[in-house]
Amino acid sequence: GRPACDLFTFVDDERVVGPTEELTWQAGHVLAARQSYVGVSDAARKVREASQTAGAWAGAVVHIHSEHGVCVLTSEEKWTKLKDIIQKWLTRLNEGNTLLSHKELMSDRGFLVYVTRNYPAMIPYLKGFHLTIEMWRG
Repeated sequence: GRPACDLFTFVDDERVVGPTEELTWQAGHVLAARQSYVGVSDAARKVREASQTAGAWAGAVVHIHSEHGVCVLTSEEKWTKLKDIIQKWLTRLNEGNTLLSHKELMSDRGFLVYVTRNYPAMIPYLKGFHLTIEMWRG
């Protein structure tokens, strides 16, 4: 047998994946028909052709390599922003700044949480941000 199609959802956006272009298109058609039945409109302008190099979606870029299998990465732009955020806080702490902007910490933590969805091994390192943001609670 062949693998079945699957559906991935991020907030209000879906992506259908499947073993062949035809099966993927059929699964997308079934999804659109079921959504229409319950009153969810299908935005035809957002429909993409089936592809093994579909590009970024929900913060992830998926690459399919014959030797390595499926690799999930983030865009170069987001990776650079991640490094800049980490470097900014390391610099401030190394300079001895103890008054940190709560709003800025919250904003940067939000971006870090977004990026770590692609890199689960980074999740434990967010604990420092979480603890710093919540330390005012006593």
